Parts: sequence; C-alpha cells; structure tokens
Amino acid sequence: MLACPGVKLRSAGEAASYYRDFAMQSILSKAEAGISGALGELFLDRNLLYTLFFALLAAAVWQASRCLFYRLVCLAPLAAQLTLGVLLRHWRGRLPALADAVTAARGVGTVHVSNCNDPLAYLPFLLLCGGFALVCGCVYIALGHTSASFAALALLLAGFCTRAAIGFTPASAVSGERTGFLFAACVAGCGLLLGRQLELRRPWQKALAAAVVLPLAAVQFISLWEI
Repeated sequence: MLACPGVKLRSAGEAASYYRDFAMQSILSKAEAGISGALGELFLDRNLLYTLFFALLAAAVWQASRCLFYRLVCLAPLAAQLTLGVLLRHWRGRLPALADAVTAARGVGTVHVSNCNDPLAYLPFLLLCGGFALVCGCVYIALGHTSASFAALALLLAGFCTRAAIGFTPASAVSGERTGFLFAACVAGCGLLLGRQLELRRPWQKALAAAVVLPLAAVQFISLWEI
C-alpha cells in the first residue's frame, strides 16, 4: 500500500489541501499517529464489532483458564470499549480532558509540538499500546500454545499494521470508517477462531450467546449499511 506510485501523488494533493504540516512530522510522530488511530478505533470508537470481539475474547479466556487474575484482566478491554467507545457520548461532558484525548487518538495522534515536553501527554498512547498488548496476551491465553493461537495473533497484528500505516499518509487527519475495514475484517477473523473454541453444551449457554451475538451483529450491519 505504501509503495503504490499513486500514494505519493495523492499524498501531495492531500497535504496541500488539508494537512499542510504533514511534511514537518517526524517518522516517530507519524508512527504515533498511525498507532493511536488504529488503537483508538479499536477501543474508543462506537463499533459493536469490536465489542463483540472483546466479549468473545473474555468468554474464551474464562473457559480456558481458571486463574482468577486472568479472568479479571480479560474483562478490561471489554470494559474500556464499552465505557470509552460505546457509551462515551452519554457522559463525555463530565471529563473534557478525556474527551480531548479520545478525539486526538482518532485523528492525528495524541502527542504533538505543543505537548511533547509534558510526560502526561504520552499517557494515552501508552495506555492504548498496553491495552492492545493485553488483548494479544488474552488471545494467547484463550487459544493456548497452538497453531490457532499464532494464526489468530498473526491475523490481528496484520490487520493492525494495515490501519497503523495510514499514519504515514496525510489521510490520517481525515480517515473514516473505510480506512479501518481491513483491520475490522482481521479482528472478525480472530473472533471466529476464538468462537470455535467455545464449548456451548447447555441450552442456556447457547441462548445467552445468541442473545449477545445476534443483536450486536444486526446493529453493526445496519451501521455499515448506512455508511
């Protein structure tokens, strides 16, 4: 994608039209913007596909491990996505600083010239990276030391890289839902591998899974249709 000849021509036009500071961004700044944009989309967007993925991840970890610490930790990504992504719009006015960090993570990054000397400015970026590392660790715990585990992690990281690469183009300033399509598809594939590991033997387990999965899938499909 980055090596495509048309990217250089389009980048020049985009930089001239709405991101004139792009040429002054360092490699580290572009990498931070891409990573923050990708992880911001994963944790901070109102995307029910990711909510479903984190729910499947938590269920798979609870089934695979009896360790209370692992069971509690695997709930953190789901809780973060629900509070900062799905439900943030209902209480964002109470925490303006958090709302600003969320907005920055969805756009051109959280660290820039005006705040790069403030250690606290790096906290949102570090928390996003820590959250993604936690997700990868939970995938490994859920699937164990198996080929399915490494396949799921490779799929997840590959999708993440396709989204993070946008930080090296001026499109990071205005990237929309289409930008993260490959990332979302890879997350869905990883979710399918996790779902295959679930053992729903009792009728109430199957009914609960259907009650969670079907509404989320339906609502997200309608949202994608509208986009």
